[in-house]
Amino acid sequence: MPSYVVGRDWPDHFYATNARWPEPAQWTYRHASRTSAFRVSVEEAKRAQELEEQALARHEARKLKKQLFAAIIQRDLATVRQLVRRTPLLLERHTPAGATPLGLAAAVGDSPIVDFLLAEGGDVCEGDRVGATPLIAAAARGHTQVCLQLLRSKQGANAGRLHLLRQATRRAGEAAVHAAARGGHLDTLRALLEAAAAAVADKGQEEGKEEEQEEAAGMVGLVDAEGRDCLMMAAANDHTQVMNYLIREHRLSPTRADKLGRTALMYAAAGGAVQAVQLLLSLLASADMRGSAAAAAAGRGAGGTSPHGVPTTPATATATAARAVAAAANPPPGSTGIPSTPSSSSPAQPPSAALPPSSTQPHSQPASVEPPPDTRTDGAPGAGGAGGGGAAAPPPAQQQQQQEQQQQRVPGDPLHARDGRGYTALHHACLGGSVEVIELLTQAGLSLSPAEQPLSLELLRLACRAGHAGVVGWLMKQGVGIPEAASEGPLNPMFAAVAGGSAAVVDVILAQGGRIDPRDSRGRTPLAVAAACGSTRLCAHLVSAGADLTAADLHGRVPRCAAYRANHRETAEVLAHLARVRLVRGDDEMSREEEE
Repeated sequence: MPSYVVGRDWPDHFYATNARWPEPAQWTYRHASRTSAFRVSVEEAKRAQELEEQALARHEARKLKKQLFAAIIQRDLATVRQLVRRTPLLLERHTPAGATPLGLAAAVGDSPIVDFLLAEGGDVCEGDRVGATPLIAAAARGHTQVCLQLLRSKQGANAGRLHLLRQATRRAGEAAVHAAARGGHLDTLRALLEAAAAAVADKGQEEGKEEEQEEAAGMVGLVDAEGRDCLMMAAANDHTQVMNYLIREHRLSPTRADKLGRTALMYAAAGGAVQAVQLLLSLLASADMRGSAAAAAAGRGAGGTSPHGVPTTPATATATAARAVAAAANPPPGSTGIPSTPSSSSPAQPPSAALPPSSTQPHSQPASVEPPPDTRTDGAPGAGGAGGGGAAAPPPAQQQQQQEQQQQRVPGDPLHARDGRGYTALHHACLGGSVEVIELLTQAGLSLSPAEQPLSLELLRLACRAGHAGVVGWLMKQGVGIPEAASEGPLNPMFAAVAGGSAAVVDVILAQGGRIDPRDSRGRTPLAVAAACGSTRLCAHLVSAGADLTAADLHGRVPRCAAYRANHRETAEVLAHLARVRLVRGDDEMSREEEE
């Protein structure tokens, strides 16, 4: 059969077209001026050439950035200089974490490379993916010289030293001073605060002395997104030298709380910082501080009455507490105070340095307030005090009674402060898992009895859920949670241990007389809870300890069924295998029992 090609061997009458073979269809009229060669101006040609060169430079920078970052890490200044001068766009490249070459050099701590990158135009304000600037990266690693280089650079002066010091990470809100305090770099922290004071002094010459003092106080009391200051971060990481420096020279108050109500003592207890807890307890043990805290607590709200009978307001009560903290932090010669360290030998700041900012700013108060005449009787709070004016000392019996009253817990005692969840420093210590810290807090006055500690059982539950077997054993030896461990109900600490997935805590509770199969409000045993959570190893451990594989809840579901319903098939298969091994008996065994 012959074949034809449309348009070649046979006329194309199938489509509407004006084409005549072999020419294509002509749908538009092409004028000669529109189809002639395009002519550009000199400026357009230069711009096109620049764009082409920039594209080539970006391509070259993408190829050479790994070499640049490797040279910075290896502290190879010659290679860094050669690469940057060959391809200046390398300064705009970033590491996988988002750090610039200047940020990487600041984190490494190489001063010559940092100096070279600053001279080449590196951006001192650009942060990485979390917002950490080169200054924050250098402060976190204790590179004091690099921090000073960044603050004294031309770019830093243009942006403003205070602006660089206030720059913080995006989510956490931590600035350079926070990074230095968290890492325990005292020299770096001192250099940053001195640079801030110098910048504020230069600015204060133009704007006034009062604003200068307020800005300096704001820098030393800078807080992050959660309201934590440098003292709290240093306490959480057990940096006592930094804490001593902040309390002595900058008068940061250890009684200040963050947005969740947590104090520096709570952070130290949660971090297991033994030395930091000892330092804070020695400061909080001051009688002046406890009295001032009680006065501040009595003066909250609409106003109260001081221990001398003088009406107080929230502002005056806060000011009294703040001055007492400063006095306790700077004891006079010959008195007991905070142990001095060689790192805090620099001169203290003048009293003009403001106290840390709080929700209520303290106002000025007279230096001495004369108590009313009706309060100058024997046994009155003002008798024998600083304003007693040479009054006679109380009898020994009354002195002993006053000492017992001082040892009792007062409502405003910072040692017994609670956060937003009602937890004290003892609860945070149980979460931290340090038995030594718990012993220090109990010796300082925190009680474990349910009468004085309403959340005493919560101490044991927190330690069980966190998996701290040593803390659980110590608390149960002190009598905490013993009745609950041997009884039914969801308050049994065995359920908290199973929720934490710790077999060691389960063994400690069983060794102290705890039950292996208590029931919660839904009738579930710890084995059923572990099966619903998919903890296969913990289920096997509970079965080996004597847990009942056939214990059903209020809905009649055994632990294996709870694992199936939670889609933990591996756990369910293990429980089924254990049930077959332990519960199913063979025919030979049954016949032997019948014969007997």
